[in-house]
Amino acid sequence: MMKMWSVGGGMLLYLASLQGVSPHLYETADLEGANAFQKLIHITLPMITPVIFFDIVTSTIGSSYILL
Repeated sequence: MMKMWSVGGGMLLYLASLQGVSPHLYETADLEGANAFQKLIHITLPMITPVIFFDIVTSTIGSSYILL
């Protein structure tokens, strides 16, 4: 039950990082003819990479704490 409580923090970080991606980048990609998959790979993932890295590090630290 307590592990499920910690899922919300990561989801909140991902939501905040997705809202931080500029819509102008998506508009420019639309003008260039990019499809949804190309926008995901070339715009969204590079922009939220720091948050993904932070989540991996904190999850690793949290999982090692449980094992001790």
